[in-house]
Amino acid sequence: MQNQTTDKQDHCKACNHILQSSSQKTCNHCGYPLQGTQEEQQHFLVYREVSQIDFESHQKHINSARNILLYMALIILIPIPILFFTGIHGNSLLFALINCIAMAILFIGLAMWSVIKPTAALVTGLCLYLGMIAIKATIDLQSVKPDILFGIIITLCLVNGIHSSLKADKLVKEYKFS
Repeated sequence: MQNQTTDKQDHCKACNHILQSSSQKTCNHCGYPLQGTQEEQQHFLVYREVSQIDFESHQKHINSARNILLYMALIILIPIPILFFTGIHGNSLLFALINCIAMAILFIGLAMWSVIKPTAALVTGLCLYLGMIAIKATIDLQSVKPDILFGIIITLCLVNGIHSSLKADKLVKEYKFS
């Protein structure tokens, strides 16, 4: 029975990580005030719980932005069957096919990368998407007009994902969420 008490004292009450010494003022892992008043400890636990809820909300926004990258890949692949019926032949058809497939692979790769590094992947995806729009506008400004609403929605979703990723990173650093 005495070992159980010792074990509990050797672990942080907030994150259950092993403490380096019994004289620590705060947990090195999560920052829990080990020698704080009961009010300070309770405040920390409540704030950490609220932050965990915020973190989960940010993760949902990041997942939505990741899905947007996957939808972009799908949308880019849609014209491939159409290309075969448009009368384009030879090198032009080959170039269009390679371009569509390469862009789709890029967006799929960014979606996969966003699992590990969401901020970098989402910023890169946003830049790639805006670059595609800029190139399309340079070639034919009229072709961009029908896509404005769609472009605004995609841009807002990716920006929201980037914002949530930055906020989630801050919470991870502060509370060591995973």
